[in-house]
Amino acid sequence: MTYSKRASILSTVSGAIASLVLLSTGAIASSVTTESRQNPFHPNPEPLVSQASNGGFDGQGRPQSRSSGGARGSCSDQLIALLPGPTPISNTTNSCSLPSEADATQTITATPTLWFYVPARQQSVQAELVLLDQNQQAISIETMTLAPTAGIVGVQIRHPLAVNRSYQWVFSLLETNSPSLNRSVEGTIRRVELAPPLVQQLTAESTLRERITLLAQQGIWQDALTEIIVMRQTAPHDATVRQDWQQFVESVGLSVIVNAPVLN
Repeated sequence: MTYSKRASILSTVSGAIASLVLLSTGAIASSVTTESRQNPFHPNPEPLVSQASNGGFDGQGRPQSRSSGGARGSCSDQLIALLPGPTPISNTTNSCSLPSEADATQTITATPTLWFYVPARQQSVQAELVLLDQNQQAISIETMTLAPTAGIVGVQIRHPLAVNRSYQWVFSLLETNSPSLNRSVEGTIRRVELAPPLVQQLTAESTLRERITLLAQQGIWQDALTEIIVMRQTAPHDATVRQDWQQFVESVGLSVIVNAPVLN
């Protein structure tokens, strides 16, 4: 099974993150330094400017899309992958039909979780996650049934990712009776290793917020996102956690899903 739609991934995401995340450019593997940085989750951090590193790896072909675009003119119908991107995802009728470009992400986990906003539907729907190797060959296909409720869902990649290797994936909502109406999003992910001092620092961090901060500083988007979602689920009524979540997703143009519930 081959997918021809692939992406040329932007090497950086520009923009200011007012009080949350400092991502260190190119800070991966053994070349990552352990400079001390101000904690962007501090209650009163100074304004910070960040750049998210994709590790210097690029895809092939057209840019990948982190949103499916609204179906039948409805912005609420968008399937959205929780990925960073160069421009905010739109929820205005005039422009939500245009897919939003996605940036490549990094993980330090062999089987990371990808996160998606799934729109409301009248009934349960089959979903499919296809993992592709560097030759665009499918190496893993996961299928699942999703409830009709709108919200954020996590889908774990079951096939272990090799270190320092890039993979592409496609996540789709399957319209069994009308395949042409399938909604899909896609991305590129790479597993990396942190330098030993950073591994020790990550292990030593005593709070979940400190772990998220360190992961964010190193540009490890997938793991930082998963941990901040865990933090949100652990303390759903904590005002500081809600503010952290809002700033985190808004910093990468995902404000349209800031109030969406986490379904799993």
